[in-house]
Amino acid sequence: MRPPASGSGLSEFPFRRFGLALAMGTAGGIGFYLLGIPLAFMLGSMTACMIAAMAGLPVRAPMAVRPPMTATIGTMIGASVSPAALAYLPSLGWSMAVLLVYATVAGGLCTLYFYRVVGFDLRTAYFSGMPGGLVDMVTLADEYGAEPHKVAIVHTLRIMIVVFTVPITVLTLTGASRVSGFNTAITLADVDAEFLFWFPFSALLGIALGVWLKLPARFMVGPMLVSATVHATELTSYKLPFELVVMAQIVLGATIGCRFVAISPREIASVAVAAVGSTTVMLASAAFFAFIVTEITGRNFLTIFLGYAPGGLAEIGLLALALQIETTVITAHHIARLIAVGFGAQFVFAYVRRRERRRGKGE
Repeated sequence: MRPPASGSGLSEFPFRRFGLALAMGTAGGIGFYLLGIPLAFMLGSMTACMIAAMAGLPVRAPMAVRPPMTATIGTMIGASVSPAALAYLPSLGWSMAVLLVYATVAGGLCTLYFYRVVGFDLRTAYFSGMPGGLVDMVTLADEYGAEPHKVAIVHTLRIMIVVFTVPITVLTLTGASRVSGFNTAITLADVDAEFLFWFPFSALLGIALGVWLKLPARFMVGPMLVSATVHATELTSYKLPFELVVMAQIVLGATIGCRFVAISPREIASVAVAAVGSTTVMLASAAFFAFIVTEITGRNFLTIFLGYAPGGLAEIGLLALALQIETTVITAHHIARLIAVGFGAQFVFAYVRRRERRRGKGE
């Protein structure tokens, strides 16, 4: 990994560089929107910032900017929850059970591939191969002594591949001309006192609960749960203004694209083929197991496929909102997958440590 740019000027000020990243991301988002590309503002921002980063332009997205935007997406997903949607969750037993099988099979195959074929050490191979969230996998990789920068490259590429290919696949399957819009019909001009109270209440309380309970993807899941609770109990019916939704997409896209700032083209090339291969395995496995669940339960294939798709929770959640198809069901699957992968790491590496101790005694 190459060190951050040094010297005088714009590169010395991270938030000025973030301003340039936002400008690039906004331009990319508008361009993608005019072209009719699905999830235009997030994908356009991600693409523009990735190109800028690879070209050596002084762009950066400080980690501090992602939590507020993921909390915004979380409250938006929560706002789509209804009492009927919550009542339906207990009927997802078959789908959740198959989800665990999918995560085990797809993650196991990809881990074996990274370990045996690519040549990663076992810890790095595991966190590169598991269909977990980028931040969670990188954090756990660091905690368990893996190589977090390799894990970050693999998962960044995975998310980029998924968020580009899945919307196009969805449009092909549904026959729609484009992903239309989000479940929001208001603008900043329509914001009232109800929104000004309940939105920050949901976001701030959700973040606090997420951190306290150590939830997976805590900055998103916590606000989502609080927002879902206040909407399902009909304490409020606020919606997020369109401009805030667009801003959240642009910032999330920029944070992904700017991850390439400190990564050399050689490092990317060294794992790009492996990342494409592992992502293909995950998507094919997701489609296969979603088909099985559809045959068993009669559930909508697209809903289950999006629930299994190995993208980030925020990114797939945005797609589900844009399509307005059972967002609650889809996000519930992703949260369950994150929890399963996180718990699985504890058991896998307890076994690895026991093997290493036995080998050490044998020597």
